[in-house]
Amino acid sequence: MSLHPTTTTLHLTSIPPGTFIGIDLTSFTSTPAFQGVKLIPSGLHLLYYSTTTDSSLRNGFWFYAHPGRVISKTWDPEAEIATLVDAPPSAGLEERLYAENLTPYKQRDAEGRVMVGGGGQEWRALSGCVRERTLERCLGEGWVCGTAGVSGMDYDAGEEVMMGFPPGGGGGVDVMWTRVDLKVTWPAGTIGRERTEMAKDRSWALNNLLHGLASENQDDAERELLGELQLSFIMSITLGSYSAMEQYRRLLGLCLTSRACVFHERRKLFEGLLETLLAQLHYVDGDFWAGFVDGGDGDDNWLAKLLRRFGGGIKEAVNEQQQADPDKDSIVRLFRDMESLTRRKFDWVLDHKDVVRRGLVQTEDGDMIELELPGLDEEDETGEYAPVIVEEVVGEGEGGGGTMAGG
Repeated sequence: MSLHPTTTTLHLTSIPPGTFIGIDLTSFTSTPAFQGVKLIPSGLHLLYYSTTTDSSLRNGFWFYAHPGRVISKTWDPEAEIATLVDAPPSAGLEERLYAENLTPYKQRDAEGRVMVGGGGQEWRALSGCVRERTLERCLGEGWVCGTAGVSGMDYDAGEEVMMGFPPGGGGGVDVMWTRVDLKVTWPAGTIGRERTEMAKDRSWALNNLLHGLASENQDDAERELLGELQLSFIMSITLGSYSAMEQYRRLLGLCLTSRACVFHERRKLFEGLLETLLAQLHYVDGDFWAGFVDGGDGDDNWLAKLLRRFGGGIKEAVNEQQQADPDKDSIVRLFRDMESLTRRKFDWVLDHKDVVRRGLVQTEDGDMIELELPGLDEEDETGEYAPVIVEEVVGEGEGGGGTMAGG
């Protein structure tokens, strides 16, 4: 029986002194006497670690805490990966001895105060949609994860050869992310204007992905998508996982470019998405967004561009629906909260009308020159970035003609 019957105890043995240890959003360096963590509240948690605080490679595992549970892990000096062992057979003297060297679980509450054995509002806001099914689907049976974990979407066949992997073998797929292909967002056989529209508005691709995730109903699928978004974000901030960062960007790239379904069949999903994104924006600083490959700096950041595009779609939808009081709409309110937060915290401007995008300026010599904001055409999908419909060249023997989208 555990000495802490209302919480979970994580018993860690043979941990080398100076080891970096993190649990959820709190981290510390182990001491020679360190034996684990106590007073862990019920729910899903992540423990992660590395040999030193400055190590770029971290490993970790998720676990489910419930009252009275004792989880025992021991350090494997060869593999540097904690291995699950049986719980101590005795709850008597042995447990009382190691219990003296257990670190209490600490997290921050909503006001930012460190709470022992409680708090955790920030962690729940960032991980509330992650479920056991999410972990089993993405991480496998053991719920193990690490900085170096990869998925099948993280490299192509050409890169495999360059990295010295056997064709089709990869470096070992450790993460099974939901497949997101942002280059093909229409059903097979779609051509012409319909294909062009589906390239601009990815609602079909989003709905298709959700149908693949559904186990019982669509609400379940939407929560799974939000859970995977949260899981990839958490693995990005705690493990620095490249694979997780790329999946996080792919999922947001799909959701924030889906317009037609926002105010209709996927309203509940987008309310949850914006609430989740607000919590994530609250937690990280601007350096996190710039840390993505080709992430961009400041207002030119990849997420700022996506949010501006999403905000433009919201305004168009509101105007088309001719709502009497759009301020009462939950999605409009959440996005305005996001505009306010990102302007205050990151100096991002998400509303097009607040940005001078093109204009004349006078030089010291009195000359007038025209300046244009970089990336203007790319964000608006105009100029060379505009989708076009081109004529399909059909062989003589195939007969007929048609159109297809290109760009």
